[in-house]
Amino acid sequence: YVVTGQGSTKTTANFSFTGTGFDIISRTGNDEGFIRVSVYSDAGKTNLEKRVTVLNKSESDLTLYQIPVVSVEDLSQDTHYVEIGVSAPKESTSPEYTGLENNGQFHFDAVRIYNPLNASASASATSDEGIAYAAYTADGEATPSISEVRNMLIAANTFDESANTSDPDYVEGVSFIDRTQEGATLAEYKTIGPNNEVYLTSGQAIGFKVQVDDALPASIDLGLKSADGNPVTANIAVWSDTSDTTYPEEGYGADYTIESSTAQFYNLMGTNTVSTVFADQKAIYVTVSNQNDKGILSITDLKVAYGTDTGSVQILSDPMVVERTIETVDDAATAGDDLTIYSAEFTPATVKRNKTATLTVETSTAVESLTVQNSSGSKMNITSEAVMSEDKTKKIWTVTFKATATGNQTYTVTPYGADETAGTSATATIKVTVR
Repeated sequence: YVVTGQGSTKTTANFSFTGTGFDIISRTGNDEGFIRVSVYSDAGKTNLEKRVTVLNKSESDLTLYQIPVVSVEDLSQDTHYVEIGVSAPKESTSPEYTGLENNGQFHFDAVRIYNPLNASASASATSDEGIAYAAYTADGEATPSISEVRNMLIAANTFDESANTSDPDYVEGVSFIDRTQEGATLAEYKTIGPNNEVYLTSGQAIGFKVQVDDALPASIDLGLKSADGNPVTANIAVWSDTSDTTYPEEGYGADYTIESSTAQFYNLMGTNTVSTVFADQKAIYVTVSNQNDKGILSITDLKVAYGTDTGSVQILSDPMVVERTIETVDDAATAGDDLTIYSAEFTPATVKRNKTATLTVETSTAVESLTVQNSSGSKMNITSEAVMSEDKTKKIWTVTFKATATGNQTYTVTPYGADETAGTSATATIKVTVR
């Protein structure tokens, strides 16, 4: 459902729901508009409960799909009425709303409702809500606590042992580790655009400690999806609370191929090993990393659910969180560098002899150097810094040299990683003329 802003005239979309909060799912990009979401407690829309204003525009040229551009939480468990106003940015005089064309659009793709069931209905076993609540309780999914990972990341800001004077080794939140050449800073997550997610490219990971009281959750799930629609490999590793033992044993810590742009939950307590460690130590360490260059991994929510028991959960960062997260990223970098050449071509495809030939090569981000070899066996070693693409998913190399041999000349390009491991070569052909 697409709503187009009408310049100075506001257009609207509306819905009502019963629950304690909601996410509005849309896309972000250069064509999206300026939206204002108003939540009312009455159908006549006279009693305003909350209002959120968002410029639904991505800061890059990327269009991202299935993004929770607005998230409203902590409402009363009741029926609420929502109005989404869509307008062009010219209605705002703030500089941050410039640069977007008038009549911006809003793609109303979906809405996610939080806690549509009334927990107190469990006392009325014969009611529809009571029957449903009993079923959720039996399945360990009653009254789940859902927290946005991005908010926890920003709350922690960065690991700082002086952040908590009462216990300097622990801070609330999630640690972010970046091993990319042109690394994103944590502050960018506050300005990257309207989103409620954490985005990881290759070489990035987050880590956190889950600590509980005596009541163990029935499940702890992490929401993952592909932000740009490209398949991406996510590694979720679970570690013990000791410094010298890791879990998985026998390799629990799975790689998941994420292809959907709709978030799906992945259980962190999916094996007996992890459940045993959690029961014994009341804590586990979790690291999540992007394992390839081909997509952007989106981490949405952490969901903690109980059965009939309820307990408290803390999400913490400590020195071991940082150590484990760095180890996860570095192990992936040394064990599985993706040394791929996406394209190699001359521009223009024809040059005159003794003129400059320009070869453009696009590679995965793990490539640290190139060799360019002609058909006669002469080789050039290219180690000059490449330019990272705007979406940070590939490197762009520009190689220039004088074309001396005439005719169709084929060059072989070979990528190399940091440890000088070679990837698969590619070829590019140029025609060199006498005049």
